[in-house]
Amino acid sequence: MTDRSVDAIVLAAGEGSRMKSALPKPLHLLGGRPMVFYVLEALHDAGVRHAVVVVGYRSTDVINAIVPEVPDGLTVSYVNQFERRGTGDATAVGLVGLDCEGESLPNDVLVVPGDAPLVRAETLSMLIECHHDRGDAATVLSTVMDDPTGYGRVVRDGNGRVTGIVEQLELSAEQLGIHEVGTSIYCFHRELLASSLQELSPTNSKGEYYLTDVVAILADEGHSVGVVGVDDPSEVAGINNQAQLECAETTLANRALSQ
Repeated sequence: MTDRSVDAIVLAAGEGSRMKSALPKPLHLLGGRPMVFYVLEALHDAGVRHAVVVVGYRSTDVINAIVPEVPDGLTVSYVNQFERRGTGDATAVGLVGLDCEGESLPNDVLVVPGDAPLVRAETLSMLIECHHDRGDAATVLSTVMDDPTGYGRVVRDGNGRVTGIVEQLELSAEQLGIHEVGTSIYCFHRELLASSLQELSPTNSKGEYYLTDVVAILADEGHSVGVVGVDDPSEVAGINNQAQLECAETTLANRALSQ
């Protein structure tokens, strides 16, 4: 567990329409527990002491489910993304929530989606440590997938330097062949994240503010963007439908058997 101070933003505002259920996506059960609980436990075990959960769809239900299950030692507050305008907007809302907590704040902030319940605390600790040690403006958690369909691709220049993350709908024909994907898990320098979020534009296929665009903004301004790779893609796979939830259930069961 790392002892370096970092706050966290958990993005849990989505409705999850592809789940084909009225239940908010973060509350879908995995191993008998809402999947957002696993994210909070991983944050706690990675040394995070304060997290802001960004809620939206049926926000009261999500908050009421989380409150009694927060791990001891983790302080959780909640902010509402009233208009769900993308991950960049959700992160901006979460950052405002963090900034309202006081003046003595960590320099860095971890951003984690609420639908990544299989991410390990050890992986988050490694991400935080690498971010601190290298002093990058942002550190991206990435993985390589045989079939990266649906994920934003990590784009690099000829020297291997990260220049951006491009969402599936915005990919060029050449970029479709990239197999390194962003996992939607990052560690950012707080002030640089705040300034970059202000530069986001919804001029894309979805008309949303993409958090992934922050990476290109930072790189274009000359800031360094680091990458930490995850060998097992299943650890960082997002859950967007019932089939993916079933796969996560199998992975969780296999983990229990191997312990």
